[in-house]
Amino acid sequence: MATLNTSLNTAAKENEGVNFEAPKEVRVYTYKNQNDDNKRLGGAFLQTPLFKYSNLSIIEGQNGPFLSYPSRKSNQTNDEGKPVYFDRYYPASKEAREYLNQVVLDAFNNAPSYDGKISDEYYNEEDIQITDIKITLDDSGSPINGVLGTVKVTTPLMVHPFITIRQSNTDPDDFYLAYPGYKTNDTDENGKPVYQRYFQTTNKAANEYLTKLVISAVEKELNKR
Repeated sequence: MATLNTSLNTAAKENEGVNFEAPKEVRVYTYKNQNDDNKRLGGAFLQTPLFKYSNLSIIEGQNGPFLSYPSRKSNQTNDEGKPVYFDRYYPASKEAREYLNQVVLDAFNNAPSYDGKISDEYYNEEDIQITDIKITLDDSGSPINGVLGTVKVTTPLMVHPFITIRQSNTDPDDFYLAYPGYKTNDTDENGKPVYQRYFQTTNKAANEYLTKLVISAVEKELNKR
């Protein structure tokens, strides 16, 4: 695997959590629900310097509107026999959840507009945790089906599980990050299904920044073996 010269704070442990810090900039794009679902008032998209997020819902709850995150149904059940759902991404802390509720609901009520490029001031490396590193190598040490493994990335704002590290089709020593998504009803010009990501890095520079951190963490995990 190619070695990337980067550093990562390995002192942070998964169960210690992170201190909340708002991103340098956050942009919120909202829309109102057009059907008869009275509980779902609308939806939202978030954009920060490092990540952008889709498929957020604004729900009318017993205590007023709140922000709901996209989830998937698992094979697990709770004590009442009902299916357990896992969020595709979720706030990193109570403070982060309260902050996101506020900025999204403010945008939903006031419909702000933005001009120009978003800030490129990312979270510092020591504020980004790379955990749940699961390596998938065969007996020869090669990635299985082109997948090196998966990681969870936690920032002071959000937790991002199930990020996949894939091997490049053209260079076996080059790897890239793939983000969880779902198949839409749309097709491209070749008739193939179009996939929508639940979250992804905001732009090329943000992706390069995060990729270096993830690859560095994976290299350290491999060196332990």
